[in-house]
Amino acid sequence: MSRFLPRILVACAVFTGGVRLNAQTTAPPIGVARVAGQVTVGTLLIPIGFVAGGLISRQVARTFGASETTASAVARAGAGTGSALLGAAGVAAIGSRGAATGSYLASLGGAVGGGLASYALVRLNKRHSLDEGWRCGPLCRASVVAIALLPATGATFAYNASRRRE
Repeated sequence: MSRFLPRILVACAVFTGGVRLNAQTTAPPIGVARVAGQVTVGTLLIPIGFVAGGLISRQVARTFGASETTASAVARAGAGTGSALLGAAGVAAIGSRGAATGSYLASLGGAVGGGLASYALVRLNKRHSLDEGWRCGPLCRASVVAIALLPATGATFAYNASRRRE
């Protein structure tokens, strides 16, 4: 089996499009300014989506007669959904300028992945913050910055990985 593995991998790469044979399908290079703009806009839109998604979903739940506890749970889910949707939209809006386009769904997946990584960092910091006499040191401060940037960075990475020439 091991002697056939390289042939199988090459066949998979060719048949799934992993090997690009046409130079016209590759997207133009991505500039630093575009990536910085995507991360910045995504980072700025994520809290707006969080608040808007939470408020809208809470109101919808109340309209359908949900209890306050249920409306609160729906609002938390709506807040997370709104932040991912709006952050990914901002990244895609900045990234779609020019001669190439990418996938909004890829951007959304990257935002969700980055959001899950942020959530893991929040849980890690919360666990340590419960210790008596604990103070937020340099590593903790760096993780706070990472928590803020990871969803937009994931969305930017995924969007730019899906870029193709129009």
